[in-house]
Amino acid sequence: MTADEFDQIAGNLTTTGGLYPSPINVNTASEAVLACIPGLRDLAQTIVATRQQRTQPSTGLAWIVDAIGDREVATAAGPYITGQSWQVMADVAAVGRYGRGYRRTKFIMDNSTGTPRIIYRRNLSPLGWTLGNEVRQDLALRKDRR
Repeated sequence: MTADEFDQIAGNLTTTGGLYPSPINVNTASEAVLACIPGLRDLAQTIVATRQQRTQPSTGLAWIVDAIGDREVATAAGPYITGQSWQVMADVAAVGRYGRGYRRTKFIMDNSTGTPRIIYRRNLSPLGWTLGNEVRQDLALRKDRR
């Protein structure tokens, strides 16, 4: 099967029983994330470099075999990778008026059914301030100016 033929059917393939809640998108994942995939630790930099040199953006993943250069390694990584993302995570931090009040919430949204839905939400406010001391000081200065 050629890479183009595989890309035509890749969206209809599924895997089950993986260690990760959702496969990692090789078309968008950072080098650090790719290095966490079994067998790809030493190849993550090569994958990112190959992806950046591609002239056409892709939602496929057949190119990964050529980037890795080893079909067996690519096949072993298969259950952990995808060419499309169905889940996204957002870590939202908000500060109330005049710098009073603080809320931080983590969301995971899933779009695999065509209708986006929140599948995970966690209040991270008890973990404390996440925006850095400079932002806190800037908010305090703005409060004093009003």
